[in-house]
Amino acid sequence: MPATTNTGFAVRRASVLRMKVLSIFEHWFFASTFVLKIPPAKLRTVSGKRTQTQLIQRINMKTKTKLKLTFLLTTFLFVGCEQNNNKKSDNSFIDNSYIKELVERQIGESNYYISIPKDYTLEATDGPDFSVYYFYPIDTTIIANFSGGFYFGNHPSQFPPDSGSCKINNSKSKMLDENADWTIYNCNDEYAIQTIIDSKSGEGWNEFIHAFGRASSTVDRNKLLTIFTTMKKK
Repeated sequence: MPATTNTGFAVRRASVLRMKVLSIFEHWFFASTFVLKIPPAKLRTVSGKRTQTQLIQRINMKTKTKLKLTFLLTTFLFVGCEQNNNKKSDNSFIDNSYIKELVERQIGESNYYISIPKDYTLEATDGPDFSVYYFYPIDTTIIANFSGGFYFGNHPSQFPPDSGSCKINNSKSKMLDENADWTIYNCNDEYAIQTIIDSKSGEGWNEFIHAFGRASSTVDRNKLLTIFTTMKKK
């Protein structure tokens, strides 16, 4: 199942929450002006007991108090979700000084570009309705500290961690001028990262980009995340 963009999901969820808040507010407003009617047979009007008016006022007060609390709690939930959806990029992983060491390369024959180390190559593999690109050291005899790639197509899918013992974290960073939600697997200090975003291509066959990579240390993981922030569409 293709992963839709996190932004689209967040907008739909925020819209539903807004409707719930408005509905509860309207309910509360109506209840605050509603005169509760109780059959006289169920009320006692004997001297020394509560009169019908007093009992109605007390019940109405309890009803309005409960509705106010519900409204406030729902509003708090709505605001919390909005703040979470609008969370800024986590720049703690990004090494801006490393960008100066990178060289911009065109991604295949597309109008997308990304900056990678000067001693790395960018290789393309084309399928019937998708393209996959990999970047890795030109000298394949050396052990790469990190490597990565990206899939262009309409049916991306995230890969699982190497084992059940891997720790899973999430981070945000800019990619194509939008917040990308990264899933980060930490498997004994070996890292695997991935995210799926809207490609903004407008071409139909490649609606999504699935970016992924592997790194052998936290420093190399940060370099990898930094490389993906340089992707742009010209």
